[in-house]
Amino acid sequence: GQQEILLSRSYTTIRLQPHKRISFDINQNYFRNIPSFDPRLIGTGLVDRFLYQGVNGGFRLTLPYGLGISGNTGRSSRTGDQRASWNYLGGATLNNILHSGVRAEYRFSRFNGSFGSGTYQSGGLSREVGESLRFNVQGGRQNLASVYTTNSLAHFVNASADWYMGSHYFLGGGFTVYRGQGQDYNQYFASLGY
Repeated sequence: GQQEILLSRSYTTIRLQPHKRISFDINQNYFRNIPSFDPRLIGTGLVDRFLYQGVNGGFRLTLPYGLGISGNTGRSSRTGDQRASWNYLGGATLNNILHSGVRAEYRFSRFNGSFGSGTYQSGGLSREVGESLRFNVQGGRQNLASVYTTNSLAHFVNASADWYMGSHYFLGGGFTVYRGQGQDYNQYFASLGY
């Protein structure tokens, strides 16, 4: 048989930092692979067989008083997509609010692809106490328009705490409250690790 040589994977990142307060980056991904699984699964849409490629670029700006602003935009496509997907992400962080050690963060994203389009917003507060205890609370909203789901609008709240006990053990716990058009649930979790 005839053998063919193809590029299967390529990941490239270029980061520029003209000043200590601002940086720019550009990322390129290319993935083409013939998978080792049963090729009958390809028709189900559960796996990607042929090609994924994308390019995105962004910036990060560090301002006085612990304020940071970032943004990113990108375009990607997969084999079988009717059109390429566009994604936009913006965010802001504020560190050490009023010298309390609390960090606030806000993120907003907008996406538009062959599977659907929508927006995602979240805001959160986190605090580290020394190196062994961390708290995090986050709330947000997602809005998705897609023929693949009825769960188009949802609100959520997550809270978690992690305690690192010495150099080998950790204890964690938290909860999620999710309210959407397709489903509502409360989830609680606890973990003990080594």
